[in-house]
Amino acid sequence: MKDLYYFCVEGSESFLQDVEYLLREVKDNIVSCDLYDDENERMAAGRVRLQLVAFAKKSALSDSEEEEYADFLDALGLTEEKPYDAFTINTTEESILFIDGGRPLCLSTLPAMMEAWVCRCIGEEFSYQVAIDDIQHEAICEEYTSSYGCRPEESGLSPRAGSMVVELISQDIDWLAVQLNITCLSELGATRDMEIALWAACYIVEHIAGEGYNLQVSGAYPNNSGVDINY
Repeated sequence: MKDLYYFCVEGSESFLQDVEYLLREVKDNIVSCDLYDDENERMAAGRVRLQLVAFAKKSALSDSEEEEYADFLDALGLTEEKPYDAFTINTTEESILFIDGGRPLCLSTLPAMMEAWVCRCIGEEFSYQVAIDDIQHEAICEEYTSSYGCRPEESGLSPRAGSMVVELISQDIDWLAVQLNITCLSELGATRDMEIALWAACYIVEHIAGEGYNLQVSGAYPNNSGVDINY
């Protein structure tokens, strides 16, 4: 991902400055603090994915907007074919985690399914937005099945807790948007994974708001995860 220090578009002097730095800082904090198992003095096994996605919220752009959008992507080191970039943190070489008495979780597929759930569910209403436990997971699955005819996992989605998406738009150019996705899957369990994702999202949003960025939050999911991080 390119440096974002010098990117600006008409009407915005400091659009997305230091987002890459913030993502790297969050990554470092997760590795050094959040996923460190103090009791056993070791890293907890898991995978964390931090993704930045840039996109136009309008279905049709004018020629000048197309040019702005291309400049926007270029400044982020992205292209229309690949309008995203991601950092992945692996704290184990194993591909499967076993939690809750031996239940397997696949580190290669499940984080992507969790990320897809929160990205697609902004604005959706379920009894539980993400599942902290098996009871909540089953309730979400039943509601999803009644609406779509299949369970979330059959659609490549997983409502398991541990994932967060925040959408940001420019206050001057509201059709240009960025999504910041944080997904954590670890042996620490769904509640702790959700705490890590929520903390990272809060940290990023707070720093963007506090450093003079011309951005505002236009959406977040979950906005009611059942987890209180007292941030």
